[in-house]
Amino acid sequence: MKANDYPLVSVIINCFNGEKYLEQAIQSVLSQTYQNLEIIFWDNQSTDNSKKIVHSFMDDRIKYFYAPTFTKLYAARNQAIEKSKGEYIAFLDCDDWWDQSKIEKQIAKFMNSNFSIVYNNMRLVYVKETRFGNQINKLISNFLSRDHIKKDDQVREGEILNTIIKEYKVGMPTIMIKKSDFKGFDNRYQVIGDFDYIIRASAESLIGYIDESLAYYRIHGLNDSFKNRKLQIEELKNWFKEMQDHKILSRLTEFQKFKYKIMYTKVMDDIGDRNFSYPIKCLYDLPSSMWLTKLRILSAILMPSIVIKIFRT
Repeated sequence: MKANDYPLVSVIINCFNGEKYLEQAIQSVLSQTYQNLEIIFWDNQSTDNSKKIVHSFMDDRIKYFYAPTFTKLYAARNQAIEKSKGEYIAFLDCDDWWDQSKIEKQIAKFMNSNFSIVYNNMRLVYVKETRFGNQINKLISNFLSRDHIKKDDQVREGEILNTIIKEYKVGMPTIMIKKSDFKGFDNRYQVIGDFDYIIRASAESLIGYIDESLAYYRIHGLNDSFKNRKLQIEELKNWFKEMQDHKILSRLTEFQKFKYKIMYTKVMDDIGDRNFSYPIKCLYDLPSSMWLTKLRILSAILMPSIVIKIFRT
């Protein structure tokens, strides 16, 4: 069969000043064993050499778009998807890359199934700069460890809602979505848009999983999650408030526990900033059954330097 006999896959690359690792990201898509694809490159008004790098690839499968206005990340993802023509949509950020067989294996997983989304494991890559200006890429681990996957309560495929509410372990560069089932990301989100979408989709659809690390997620100073921590906490708080009346989520025990996870994260963040009013309030508001959590918070209030060392380094 010719490449065009297979379903077209649209690869969405959103970019804002992502020149540093961009070439490797694009090359990992063009080198896929599955060739019937297009790259929708959405430039969110970059001021670096991102545009120049994209145009250095002489491949007509790359469609470059320059955003008319700067938007939040998930609004930009939606705008890019509107330009896509594929039956399936995959996502790759400028600083990550794929195994060359990723798309082929995901499309095979979709065939003869009712999955709306297919995702896979991925490798975490820690980038450290030496004092000489060199970079060391160190593979840390699989995002989903073998022990984690084998747990009886960790259902990774099919009806996975309860599992991912308990512990969200779906990496954005691993996701492929059937476009006909896609209902859009929430434009308001900058950080948790994928989390919100996957949770909502899992409440209504079946999710497929490939137990292979087919993507590489690079952890470095420019995408350090701590930089977005406060925004993430605020977005999660607002998300939980809106979802409390959801007909499916609201009935899940793990969903009700989720608010305490958000609270605990904010408590530790405030203690790290040496702001103790909210942590002290939580000590009084938490039920006595959560005595261990209360003890942890009290210990953190009394020893904030330890919190700073653990959560800020």
